[in-house]
Amino acid sequence: MPIIGHIHGTELLMLEQLEAGPPADRRAEVWIERLRRWAADCERLIVGDEKGAARAALLLDLPLERFAVIPNGFDPVFRLRAVDRDALWRRTIGVAPRGTVFVYVGRFTAVKRLPVLIEAFAIARARVGAEASLVLVGGHPGEWEGEHPEATIERLGVRDVHLAGWHAHEALPLLLNAADVLVHASVAEQFGQALIEAMACGLPVIAVDRGGPSTIVDDPLTGWLVEPDDTAALADAIGAAMTDPDDRERRGRRAHDEVVGRYGWAEIGHEAAALVRAPVPAVEVI
Repeated sequence: MPIIGHIHGTELLMLEQLEAGPPADRRAEVWIERLRRWAADCERLIVGDEKGAARAALLLDLPLERFAVIPNGFDPVFRLRAVDRDALWRRTIGVAPRGTVFVYVGRFTAVKRLPVLIEAFAIARARVGAEASLVLVGGHPGEWEGEHPEATIERLGVRDVHLAGWHAHEALPLLLNAADVLVHASVAEQFGQALIEAMACGLPVIAVDRGGPSTIVDDPLTGWLVEPDDTAALADAIGAAMTDPDDRERRGRRAHDEVVGRYGWAEIGHEAAALVRAPVPAVEVI
């Protein structure tokens, strides 16, 4: 029976950081050895995109032919739904957000660049002068890196940025349907699961033009792509989404149609089944 592995961006990022760490750290050596041994035992390894395959091959010290590119799918619970937005947000953050609602979903780690996101939102709203809100969903209790978003909000004195807290996976579809745009400033996304889940709920996406997001978001059809750590460009994209609701809704409709056709489990299931049935390529471990 073939052994099929699935390697995620989180593991690749951890491997990169372990290799860049102190060479005498035995714990790092054990984790590196464990990941590479597991990968070598797999006949094939699934990754989400072509760039991820090249990166994984290098980090795991395996030939590129060992990897198969099959994108992640999204849970069918992520779909268009009618929600009472104000009531839902009042239950979640205590108030009804004002104006265009931008939402972030994820952890509060350094690569997510939440200080950059909050600053860009503040710049966009001050420049445009329109009502808008930013809701940060996530941040597991006690887990963050760098400046906590609450400290960034206080430092910048920005209004209408709300911390919604950590929510179970099944609660996210309603929260996404109660928003207008998903915005992510993350600079190290191997794929971008939150992006396709938001798109399945009809939201256009603002993201960084690197890694997984660059292959998921089609600017100008389904969202906006900006350069990493470019606060001004991110503010421009937020401002554009804020001031043109018709364009925002068009991108959201296209985003929904694109993600349903491309990342639905039916198509992905066929690809995975074909991979299991396919003969294992005759390659040697480097």
